[in-house]
Amino acid sequence: MEFDSNTDANATASTSRDPPYYHALQLGYFILQHYVPVISGILGIFGNISAFLVTTKKENRRNSSCVFMSAMAVADTLFLVVKYIGRGTINMRGSLITFQERKVLTYFVWYGQSAMTTASSLFLAGMNIDRTLAILFPLKANTWCTASRARKVVIGMFLWPVLFDINILFTFKPFWLTEDTMIILLDVPHPKWLETAIATYELVAVIVPFTTIVLCNALILFGILRSAKRRSKMAGEETTGQRTMGKSLTRMLILVSVFYVIFNLPIQLYSEMVRNSSYNPDPYEQVLNRFIYKLFGELFHFNFACNYYLYIMGGGAKFRNDAKGIYMSLFRCFKNKSFVLEQQ
Repeated sequence: MEFDSNTDANATASTSRDPPYYHALQLGYFILQHYVPVISGILGIFGNISAFLVTTKKENRRNSSCVFMSAMAVADTLFLVVKYIGRGTINMRGSLITFQERKVLTYFVWYGQSAMTTASSLFLAGMNIDRTLAILFPLKANTWCTASRARKVVIGMFLWPVLFDINILFTFKPFWLTEDTMIILLDVPHPKWLETAIATYELVAVIVPFTTIVLCNALILFGILRSAKRRSKMAGEETTGQRTMGKSLTRMLILVSVFYVIFNLPIQLYSEMVRNSSYNPDPYEQVLNRFIYKLFGELFHFNFACNYYLYIMGGGAKFRNDAKGIYMSLFRCFKNKSFVLEQQ
């Protein structure tokens, strides 16, 4: 993992012979490094907190999908907070922080980002499985897809990366390329079996949620088509409100899953391509690669910031009304407190 830095050791000096795209790439990289993270972080933290407040309302706590959505909001918020702690450690200088303290914070940031990335993917995969079962087996959904079971699954999904990713604290170490640029590498020497186990775990942590999400979305679409043919037979078995709520959740889930694939797939494919390609010393090629990697990286990070806004787009009137009601309640609470302070 490479942390953001204010300078780059591989940056090339600008000359009159630079290709036309060189300055555009440098400007794009600067914007992606300094402005995009701030915007996505503010929008993401606000959105995730709003999503948590909506999905934990009293009437929504009994819905298993809302349990997974609230867990995703917590994981995504923690990821964004830890990410900004990581940026802060890079920007600290002199007497503000010692090198050893910087090293400890680096381990914490790397561990936190890795664990929350896996946890968020698992929560989305769990929500996909939950909705798939509810759509394919509607008669058993009330006994299979319960909020209490969802909470137990969420706890297990959260403990998996939190416990397994502890290996980062013992098997990796930070390596500083410059005062501002740092990467984390596998500490050597280590037994071959340990390297194989770590690589296998990282592969499983990426492939299993991704494959589950894609497969479940295909099954959900199949179930929707199948249920459309049986709608008349099932009309008496569930209320209109339940059907409307189910459709809203399904729309939200499909929308979030599609954007999850769009935001995650490019960085995974590009990282694998770079890992298996030979080193190119051409400085302009390095600038291009650095820009592409940064662009895909910010798309990956934006995945942790956009879910609430996707809920707003696909969740229907109920979710939007719940969100509006929470905002109005907070506004009235703030207004009343301000009035009390003025009276005092």
